Amino acid sequence: LREARIDATVAPDAAAFATMLREGAGFAIATEDALRDADLRGLAGFIADQEEWSDFPFIVLTGRGGGLERNPAAKRMLEVLGNVTFLERPFHPTTLVSLANAALRARMRQYEARSRLEEIREGEARLRVALVAGGLGAWSIVLKTNELTVSPEGKAHYGRRPEDTFGYAEYIDSVHPGDRPRMLAAVRETIATGADYDIEYRTVWPDGSIHWVQVTGRLEYNLRGRPERMV
Repeated sequence: LREARIDATVAPDAAAFATMLREGAGFAIATEDALRDADLRGLAGFIADQEEWSDFPFIVLTGRGGGLERNPAAKRMLEVLGNVTFLERPFHPTTLVSLANAALRARMRQYEARSRLEEIREGEARLRVALVAGGLGAWSIVLKTNELTVSPEGKAHYGRRPEDTFGYAEYIDSVHPGDRPRMLAAVRETIATGADYDIEYRTVWPDGSIHWVQVTGRLEYNLRGRPERMV
């Protein structure tokens, strides 16, 4: 691995192996012999403590392949380690280097995914602050199922408390009967044309009082370019 310019460190036993992984690594290589009778609780703990973006890659060198029919012990390693590639011995060094580079690339993609998740979370946090500061509410609806999600501030605009149930049926019922056809027509137009949703209408609160709201929305599309939700 070092000849292939991949920095590598040898762990003397399974406990040290798990400790080194927690300190940071791009991937790990272990022999089946070293894992077969080892206490794998440290490794299992490392795997269990991974963040949601992480799926740490292992390469296990085996003398009987990775198929369960030829190597029943592989099942235990799959259960403990999760993301495992088995490499049957004997093998050519270039095969090991190729797998190592593939594992590194996969790990780098995971770190890129982590960065995107962090950016999304930071953006959501800033949005929540802006919504609260502006007295605004957030909502989203899945077009296929009419699953509606509304923030506590959004519920307040319809006279609801944060803990109140406020699904699609309750939402439709809350729109003033005189404005409901116009509101539904605007939703259909947005879905059909992709134009932004922007409307004002009256709402009827549970106590019978009438209030005005202004609602804006935009379509989000799936990978096939079809409208999936409005937010």
